[in-house]
Amino acid sequence: MKTIAQIGYLLSISVFVGWLSAGCSHNPNDPSPGNTCRIQQYVSRSSSAGFNTQNQIDYAYDQQGNLTKMVTTFDKQPLSGTVTSQTGSTNVDYVYDANGYLATSTSAQKLTTLFAGKTTIEQTSVTSSYTYAEGRLASSHIRRVGAYGLNTTTEETYQYDSAGDLQKKTSQSTYDYDPAVAKEIPKSPTGALRTWTYQKNQLTDYVETYENTASRPLTIQNGVI
Repeated sequence: MKTIAQIGYLLSISVFVGWLSAGCSHNPNDPSPGNTCRIQQYVSRSSSAGFNTQNQIDYAYDQQGNLTKMVTTFDKQPLSGTVTSQTGSTNVDYVYDANGYLATSTSAQKLTTLFAGKTTIEQTSVTSSYTYAEGRLASSHIRRVGAYGLNTTTEETYQYDSAGDLQKKTSQSTYDYDPAVAKEIPKSPTGALRTWTYQKNQLTDYVETYENTASRPLTIQNGVI
């Protein structure tokens, strides 16, 4: 790997240094990088408010150049004393179908916190799947398993006009939980049906429908909320 960028600058309350590594060598006389030039790793370090923090992201690809894995690690340690420290990691895997479209993604996150001599571990996971029609995203299914017993399943659908522009998106979540461990309990097992309407790629309407009652909590003008 070749380091292609390294920056460091001093802020009034912190120091931040970050760098990128890419799996390619780039001719400075060529205005664009080669097709095989892809980021392999990103690292940042900072010192701020009594903590040293490091973030690192590693990337992996398949033979077609599709991103297949992203691993993020996080480490926050105090400069002195016994105040809070945290370490964490997030692993995301991507799988593609025969046409090269993203079919599924899975994410697992773990956060470990040490505070006042007590260690707390929080773990969450998200699994997403996608379907396509005529080369466009048609639906997505997202399942999130929470750290405190509350789980969410979200179904989304997408509709397009004859020109192929997004015309409508809907989203609705359902909830389930383990009463023995859940710290969050939803008011209802089914959330509001949310509907976005577009015209010529501009948002024209947003509606939330809950228990047969529709509301429009947003004001939209010229596609802007």
